[in-house]
Amino acid sequence: MLSVKITVFVTPKTTVLDPQGQAVQHAMHSLGHSASNVRVGKTITFDIEGEDTPAFRSALDELCKGLLSNPIIEDYRYTIESQQNGKDASMTRERSQTWENAATPLAEKRP
Repeated sequence: MLSVKITVFVTPKTTVLDPQGQAVQHAMHSLGHSASNVRVGKTITFDIEGEDTPAFRSALDELCKGLLSNPIIEDYRYTIESQQNGKDASMTRERSQTWENAATPLAEKRP
């Protein structure tokens, strides 16, 4: 079985107040940077056995919703990196609470 590297990015929903992001934004302004809309999240990386299939993505979505994020106040997206034919091959897939077509990778979702 192949081993894949998963990187999960968890961020507060845009409709949720982010006090840590506001504190960072204030500090950035104090240092002379004119940043806006600063959001602070977390990144989780791990290796797991599996192949990039719809069933694997479904299980990964369940892991993200049930353990790695709080779907009420956070969105998540993740990348899947695997070895194919001896070369690194990356597939990026985004998933959030509002994305309706969960089975389609981001790269295939573009109009």
